[in-house]
Amino acid sequence: MQYLIIGMLFIMGVIKQAQAQVDVGQLSVYKVAEHEYINYEAAGGVSKIAGNTLFREGREGNTLYHVDNHGITFKRQYPKSYFVEPTNIIVEYELSDDGKKLLSIDKANEIAKIWQINTDFSLELLSEIGFNKPPEEMRFVDEAFQDGHYILYGQRDDGTFVRTVFAWDQANNRFSQHSRLTFNNANPSHELAFHNYPEQGLMVAISPKSLYLYQEGAQEFELKQELAFEFVSHDRIATQLDTINNRLLVHYWSETIMLELNENNSVTAATSSPHESLFGLNIGVDDLHPTAERLIAQDMSCLYTLNLNDANTYTATELVCNPVVRDISDISADGSKLLMPSRDINVVDISNINDIKQLTRPREQGRIKAPSNSHVNLPLGEHSSLNYNGALLTHSHLTPEHGQTFVSDSPLESPLTPECRYQCKAWLNLGKEVVALHNDQFTRYSVSGEEQTLSTLSGTLTLSNSGSLGIWFKAIALNETEFMLTDGNSLSVFTKTQTGFAHKFTQNIDIEFSYYGYTDADFLYQNNQLHLFDRDNKQLVRYNYTGDELAYDTAIPFGPLDSGDIFDRNLATYMLNDRLIVETQRGYQYIRAIKIFRIENNSLIEEASLPGTLLASPHAVSAQQMVLLTDQGDDKIFVFDSSVDDSLIELGDYNGYKGSYTPKGQLLHFYGQGSVFVSKILQPITDTLNITTLQGVKAEFDLNELFNASLHGKLTFSAENLPAGLTLSAQGLMRFDGTVTYDTNITVNVLDGHQRTATFSVHNTYMPGPEPKGSLVIEMTQNESYTVDLKTLVADALAVTVNHAEGDMTLSGSTITITFYEPGIYQLPFSAVNVYGAIATHMLKFDVSKQTDNSNSDSKKEPDVGAQDNSNGGDTETTTSGNTSSNTGNIKSTTSTSNTAKNDGGSGGSMAWLLMAMALLLPTRSRFRQVR
Repeated sequence: MQYLIIGMLFIMGVIKQAQAQVDVGQLSVYKVAEHEYINYEAAGGVSKIAGNTLFREGREGNTLYHVDNHGITFKRQYPKSYFVEPTNIIVEYELSDDGKKLLSIDKANEIAKIWQINTDFSLELLSEIGFNKPPEEMRFVDEAFQDGHYILYGQRDDGTFVRTVFAWDQANNRFSQHSRLTFNNANPSHELAFHNYPEQGLMVAISPKSLYLYQEGAQEFELKQELAFEFVSHDRIATQLDTINNRLLVHYWSETIMLELNENNSVTAATSSPHESLFGLNIGVDDLHPTAERLIAQDMSCLYTLNLNDANTYTATELVCNPVVRDISDISADGSKLLMPSRDINVVDISNINDIKQLTRPREQGRIKAPSNSHVNLPLGEHSSLNYNGALLTHSHLTPEHGQTFVSDSPLESPLTPECRYQCKAWLNLGKEVVALHNDQFTRYSVSGEEQTLSTLSGTLTLSNSGSLGIWFKAIALNETEFMLTDGNSLSVFTKTQTGFAHKFTQNIDIEFSYYGYTDADFLYQNNQLHLFDRDNKQLVRYNYTGDELAYDTAIPFGPLDSGDIFDRNLATYMLNDRLIVETQRGYQYIRAIKIFRIENNSLIEEASLPGTLLASPHAVSAQQMVLLTDQGDDKIFVFDSSVDDSLIELGDYNGYKGSYTPKGQLLHFYGQGSVFVSKILQPITDTLNITTLQGVKAEFDLNELFNASLHGKLTFSAENLPAGLTLSAQGLMRFDGTVTYDTNITVNVLDGHQRTATFSVHNTYMPGPEPKGSLVIEMTQNESYTVDLKTLVADALAVTVNHAEGDMTLSGSTITITFYEPGIYQLPFSAVNVYGAIATHMLKFDVSKQTDNSNSDSKKEPDVGAQDNSNGGDTETTTSGNTSSNTGNIKSTTSTSNTAKNDGGSGGSMAWLLMAMALLLPTRSRFRQVR
């Protein structure tokens, strides 16, 4: 993949133009799949603690922390879109007791997902279950998660309620239906709160004035008891089953109702007792916290363990009294860690009662950083960015693989509170530095090397006449070394030096600013020209910057931008690719549009118009092309291409981010929200890769070579129906083991880290090794000498090799002379290589018969070639195995003919390999003798 965006777009309007024209049809815009969304750190939902894991649900995403006796460490954040799309769907979350698994339940789509929380706090999807597919239509009216059971309540049109219970088997990663029963109740669903005991087959439904006790039957719930009570807040009640005394305890505000049950779970008696007499404590229902093994109560700053005693009351044992213990929102399953609600994160470790620890989190990690158009977001160095959100200065790294990773963040030593309040502070990009300005003070930020350390240089801005700098309202970066300040009456230009900044000149200019720095003029700088978009006088004023002065050039009337309608507004403006881009708002209905103008003969010529607004400033992908991320009700992406007639090209729908961004190569990072890529689609350099595999030769082909080097090691490969002998790893290595295969076309699917896919074909041409010309069985007599050229036994053999001796054998080149002194069946494996480098291993068999009286043991017998040619090959044995063994009578022979080679680029039979093979397969003349 070739990255398309070159250079750096500054949010103040400065850009280095990319020059190469891009094929818009090959353009792809997409989000980074995994990213740390620091603004999601603010809790907006449930907070759970289990084991060493703390989970916090944010308004738009979720955060994971590691908790141990050293403190709380921020680990990962995931946008809500990681768990469910669209993101307005309500999701329930639950941690496993050990904190190593996360359950997310999408109620709208009825999908449960079980996630593994890895040691690095990345999430791995273990299973996805469509958990609720009822046979009849119903509407869901309530839900609950209780003791590992997820309970859904639905109501049919006839008023019948259906309760479905699903159980989470944490050990086996299963989420399955436990039970599904119906029950009738005339009360409206919104006035019932449910309490469930699936293992006992009991359910309690509580309305404002009644308590209903149900028992599970074969097909439905049976109403066992209906008791009248005055429950003002019926949904603020805790129930508990006392299996020791066979009673149901209903903890209600400051009293507990005790329902005595018989063997059939019918209520035989109902009594109530104040909590103070039952527990010995003055507590409320919200102060009771069940854990896996005990019931914990909280009274002011003390915790107590509550144990049932024989007198049907609780014994309260003081667990801990400590001022750090406050309201508790969650307790870990083992009862060792307490999570307390707060705008910050508060966890208390009570595992050692004699040493209560309040676990804290390093303040420099991941403070709440809400994104906004007005918040600074600037590139720094090669792969860093700097952000200031009004309280914290944050140094981050931006990479295509991980998006944003935080290096450090901390409050500024000197907060930016200048006299002129809002507009006297500014942040600028000058080259690879970020400059902060307020009043006459500056701070330059830079990085070097691995960019882990933020270096600063501070000083004071002074005028060339040694005068002090007055109040200014606007700062504009002119290039990599210079910037301009304006106070409304003049413009002052400063240039970078080794020790700070030097004043170049001041030039009078009349721009109307209010006391707070507001003005109706936008400052647009590009290509050594400063344009003032003057809304008051309805003109675009242009100055040329020569290095020594800002010379007035011309004033261009608004023309098509000036309708005269009192409701019309010209909003945000940009200068990019020699075009003026203006967001407009027209009429009393506030109809919004994005208009693009070229400047020609001191006139604005409208070239294109889009309905809607921009989600972010335009981004250049070439000197003629820019990407527009627009909000048209739905978010859409367009490319404006000034080189074609139909200049606006829609790329498609996109759920984009809003605000200012930091550009890093092809990465656009919207601070606090996420990252966007603008690049070519994932595509190999060729649609078909041709490879050649050789029999008997192992080979390896790296399919990553079909993609840009920057993607190597970052792609996932897969293929189905691979032929025998070929395998493909997820890392893209296709391996051939040398066995017999066949010519084939293989479809390979590729996936990158952003879930983009590509497909290409691999065409395999298989080259077999030399095949036998006929039978490889030779009949001979003991004590008889036999000579044969092995190359004549196989077709197209370039060379042969014998790595094992049988009988009394002499080898000369490819010719063997052999004698056997005992009758029997003997096997001699030999390998042959052809001109392509393919190797085949064959088995030459000798059928040795017993010698007769008139046989001549010293005679030599030539092979019967005619007999071999007429053979039907039925006795031929061929193998490509690297090791072959045979046992015949008291003779055992073993041969090793393993040959391994690597195919470079899939060529299959290079001359270099062939020469090597020939050297290996043509041994020196030798003689082997085996004594019998």
